[in-house]
Amino acid sequence: MTPGNGRDVCEVTDVVVLNLRDDCVARTATNFRRGMTDKRFLELEITAWLASPERKRQLTAEVYYDGQQDVLKRRRMALDDDGKPMELTHLPNNRLVNNLYSKMVDQKTNYSFGRPFSLDTERKDYAAALATVLGARFRRTMRTVGEGAWIGGKAWLYPYYEGGALAFKRFPADEVLPFWADADHTILDAAVHIYVVEEYDESEQAKAVVKVEVMHGGGVDCFIRRDDGTLEPDPDGHSGDYITAEDPDTGKEQGYNWDRIPLVCFKSSHHEIPLLSRVKCLQDAYNDILSTFANQMEEDVHNTVLVIKNAEGEDLGKFRKNLAIYGAVKVRSYEGSEGGVDTLTIEVNAENYKVLLALLKDAIIENARGYDAKDERMSGNPNQMNIQSMYSDIDLDANGIEMEFQASMEELLWFVNRHLVNTGKANFDGVEVKVIFDRDVLINESEAITNCKNSVGILSDETIVKMHPWVSDPEQELERIKKAYESSRGELFCGLNQRHAPLICQIKKEMQTDQIPAVYDFIANAGFIPEDHWVHDENAGGGRILGEACHFVDLLQYLDGSELTELQITAADNPAYPMKDNVLISLKFASGAIGNIIYSSMGSKKYPKEQLRVLSNGAVYVMDNFIRLQKYGSTRAVKEKLEQDKGIRAEYEYMAQVLKGKRKNTAIQDAFRGQELLIKAMQKVKG
Repeated sequence: MTPGNGRDVCEVTDVVVLNLRDDCVARTATNFRRGMTDKRFLELEITAWLASPERKRQLTAEVYYDGQQDVLKRRRMALDDDGKPMELTHLPNNRLVNNLYSKMVDQKTNYSFGRPFSLDTERKDYAAALATVLGARFRRTMRTVGEGAWIGGKAWLYPYYEGGALAFKRFPADEVLPFWADADHTILDAAVHIYVVEEYDESEQAKAVVKVEVMHGGGVDCFIRRDDGTLEPDPDGHSGDYITAEDPDTGKEQGYNWDRIPLVCFKSSHHEIPLLSRVKCLQDAYNDILSTFANQMEEDVHNTVLVIKNAEGEDLGKFRKNLAIYGAVKVRSYEGSEGGVDTLTIEVNAENYKVLLALLKDAIIENARGYDAKDERMSGNPNQMNIQSMYSDIDLDANGIEMEFQASMEELLWFVNRHLVNTGKANFDGVEVKVIFDRDVLINESEAITNCKNSVGILSDETIVKMHPWVSDPEQELERIKKAYESSRGELFCGLNQRHAPLICQIKKEMQTDQIPAVYDFIANAGFIPEDHWVHDENAGGGRILGEACHFVDLLQYLDGSELTELQITAADNPAYPMKDNVLISLKFASGAIGNIIYSSMGSKKYPKEQLRVLSNGAVYVMDNFIRLQKYGSTRAVKEKLEQDKGIRAEYEYMAQVLKGKRKNTAIQDAFRGQELLIKAMQKVKG
């Protein structure tokens, strides 16, 4: 934040200096070189933008969301005797709106932003500081920003000060004219906020007044836009520096400006296209068919064609009126010809309308990339794979908008960090923080809970907690379990059995790894599992890293005996293996020991599934599949072989000894620490 230009906040001016960057790719640079003033340029740009196709699409998307759709202007027309169109005012003219489009907007908004997002950072003090600024009010604002992005293709957040606190205001897409410095629309040179307010004139009549706020490098200038498109200074506007504060030394007001334009753009995608653009023609067709069907059902008289013979009079309108009022008509015989009325019945086939409406509904959902909660796949008790299949389309858009929002949040956090510095909190520049959006995904709770129960003894308790459908915050739930354990007289055990395997215990004893820091290398040749298997589903199996690799982390924790201080995960980027189950896990311990775990689904079944190498004090021990142990020392290699034993029986014996008070339960603290770091590392991998 830099000192302002010294203008009085009440001073207004009709001279605008935009202070654009030299690398601006907008057409502004050319116009300025021609001698055009900034103010005149803005007048022309604003006039052109207000009538632009882009803004018309944004406004149409807003009114369509509110239900003001084209079908409401529908008229029933026919040709008169002269062949000219005429409106049929005496016939039913239903104008029905079934707003599937607004349902898609709400669905996609709540899917990505219905639950509060979380901020993940290693710095606890930074997390606490962010919580004070980005609290419940901001999270509610973020949901409306998400809704606005789907409606208008983008939405804006304006950071400002309110009573000394940093606050944020949302601007819809149709109120902001941006001037971008780059073709990718990531850096703002300037922006114009245009909005309408109702004011009373001298005659106490309400009048719409167009307000214009020009935001640029030197602050903000406020104008009123006249009917002819020219701008005049707004006497009631705040023209000057973005921020004013009292100088504690002099007592005078001092102006300050942000080093960036205080507007952050949140896009639905890099195309910045309103969702309505995908489905407008389909929504209009749906409304038209529905309205036509209602008209047909109301036209009882017209469902029958009347063949009239020798009726009195020639006025068909009067004939219809008498028929509708009295239910009878007068007929006569003429020159031996008997009068009468015959009928030709026209049946309205409701099934045709139902089929067409169903096709249009499906097309709207598919093109909007939403889902139908009444899908036949959801009938009865749907399994998790059916649920995932239903969400496949909405996930495409959710991935895109969340990526855009994460980039925008990075820009927004710059303003938050400046605020924290200016208010004396701390300087958190460069501190990594990730924004995690929690999608509101439907799951089969009973199936998920059954999977959790069936995983006891196979997965760690921490992993099972994370996958339980009733747990919204795994880290918080782990902390609750930890506190409950510490405050209780009972004991808590996990299914991390490999630390109890005989060969692992032998390695620790002979190599004294808890006294002499070692280097560990563990290879998990896990084998390929298809992408649609439940173990890859975070809501059902938790993924293979949290569910299986946790055993190997715990094994190395046991061998070293000191606190695990660092855990980092690097995932392979291979399109043929998209499930994030090919990773390198790097470990560091308080003792100085280091470890490396390779977990891969790419290997051959002929190679050992689990192999451990320990290097320490001039020796190397190699363990294969918990069956063989090879020792390489200063003299000769020694091989030992026994039946595979992964320590399950020994773990139960350990539990019995703890419960009898014969030994202390030290394994649980390692489990808490290992899972805490593993969960955080996997969150970073997923981004």
